[in-house]
Amino acid sequence: MRDVKMETKKRSVGKFLNTTVILYAVIWIIQIFPNKTKEDVWKLPAYMLVFLTVLLIIQAIITVFAYEKPVYETAKTIIGTIHVVLTVWLIFTSKTNILDESLFPSPEMVFRQLISDRRLPGDVLSSMITLAKGYLTALILGIFLGSAAGMSKKLSGSLTYITTFLKLIPPIVYIPYAIALLPHYGSVSVFVIFMSSFWPIFSSTFAGVSGVEKQYLDSAKVLNVGYFSKIINVILPASLSEIFIGCNQGLAYSFILLTSAEMIGGSSGIGYYIKYYSNFGDFKRIIVGILVIGATISVITFFMNKLEAYLLRWRPR
Repeated sequence: MRDVKMETKKRSVGKFLNTTVILYAVIWIIQIFPNKTKEDVWKLPAYMLVFLTVLLIIQAIITVFAYEKPVYETAKTIIGTIHVVLTVWLIFTSKTNILDESLFPSPEMVFRQLISDRRLPGDVLSSMITLAKGYLTALILGIFLGSAAGMSKKLSGSLTYITTFLKLIPPIVYIPYAIALLPHYGSVSVFVIFMSSFWPIFSSTFAGVSGVEKQYLDSAKVLNVGYFSKIINVILPASLSEIFIGCNQGLAYSFILLTSAEMIGGSSGIGYYIKYYSNFGDFKRIIVGILVIGATISVITFFMNKLEAYLLRWRPR
């Protein structure tokens, strides 16, 4: 049985690496053809090719050490998609110039800008600080108040309708009042992120806590479990799945409102970075900003999903 599993994995590894190598080789072959753009891309640092080489190495490592098939199948799909996108991007920009160079810069130029841009790290850090302030505040208050409300039988009926009404209001409509009442634009962004995250977290926590099965509470009562111990060891674990639904929704809304708030009235952050350079028609930096936003969201979401899987590891798959 073990030999069959090893043989199956070897076949998967071979297929995995062959697909990657073919896509990787295609990129190098395309580079042989002359460029149609004004700027000679070969004079630029080959950051894109280095990036693809690193992806190839990472994929090989995942293939060797990942014992679960879905892990390396997922990596295969993601890295393969990156290769395909870059191939199409190269063909339609630097190799054929079908797309206007001023609007659609080649991937090599974008990679060079990404590596050499000295302003970008500061703006990314500013956005992450703003996001952390608004989201973590909403997380703490949402779980605390949602748990307290969910444990109150008197509030269960009315709060369901109130929270449904409030969480459906787009948080961006609060920006005019936030600008008028808060001292600076940084606090406006934090407030908008807080409002976008709080109601999903609060409502999901409220629904999860109020929906805890009665048999769990009766068992805790029979065992004379204390009030706070019951909350920590019985109620919150039982409602954790619902809480994470609200946390993930709040996080998704936070990313959307973060860039929107920074583009409307911010003085720093990745949203402001894109808005600032769009005023000058610098599409190379605009694409860099878009890629950084996508990569940042993907990384944070990945770790959020890992945390959820760890805390809910008792659930059957």
